[in-house]
Amino acid sequence: MLTDGMTMLRTAELIAANRASARPIAPYSRRATLAKLDQRTREARLLREARAELVRHVGGNPSAVQLALIDQAAQLRLRLACMDRKFAEDGTFTEHDSRTYLAWSNSYTRALRTLGLKGTAERPPSLAEHLAAAAAARARAAADTRSDAQHPPARTPASGPHDGPTGHVETQPT
Repeated sequence: MLTDGMTMLRTAELIAANRASARPIAPYSRRATLAKLDQRTREARLLREARAELVRHVGGNPSAVQLALIDQAAQLRLRLACMDRKFAEDGTFTEHDSRTYLAWSNSYTRALRTLGLKGTAERPPSLAEHLAAAAAARARAAADTRSDAQHPPARTPASGPHDGPTGHVETQPT
């Protein structure tokens, strides 16, 4: 039992050391650094959300070219967000930062324009998918009908055909 506690402590120390030694994500981070993002960070969440939004925008099933544009646009969005954060924290930016920000912003805009300003509706189901869904719905309905016929609703001993909600026979006013 002591070994398990020591192992857990050592694991926690390794995780903390790994986080401390991990390079922070900055505007000029290399693409390989961005690919190794800890998936629990804000930056990774922004990257995932950007990709998911753009995939939905193109109809949920992007082609290989659309997927490449989506990945590029998501990377640019992350870099722009990091640059925005840097500007907000430091309050200053260099001429190089300004030119880089403008270039990334223009590239991001062009990538989005290439993907299309209007979103694509989700692809309607194919005939085969529609027929399969209809057959499954008919099978469920048939199974429900069979189960209802095999198991009629149970009647309580106190209830009868003319019993009211209280379980007593209701009398008709004369």
